[in-house]
Amino acid sequence: RGPMAVAGQEENYICIEKFQADSSDEISLEKGAVVQVLQKNMDGWWLVRYKGREAYAPGTYLKKTSNVHTV
Repeated sequence: RGPMAVAGQEENYICIEKFQADSSDEISLEKGAVVQVLQKNMDGWWLVRYKGREAYAPGTYLKKTSNVHTV
């Protein structure tokens, strides 16, 4: 993955469209899934945490949200 812009703190984002992972370093997400963004990469792939797993997802599928707690 490309250069990273490190987030100052973990931020919650919601997945606005279903994403199917194509490789082992990506994570599949259902529409409506709430993830924690750990790093925003300049190439558009963001490192996220979802259900205890850390992997990459496309930033274009994620929208910033507030007042949402992950389970």
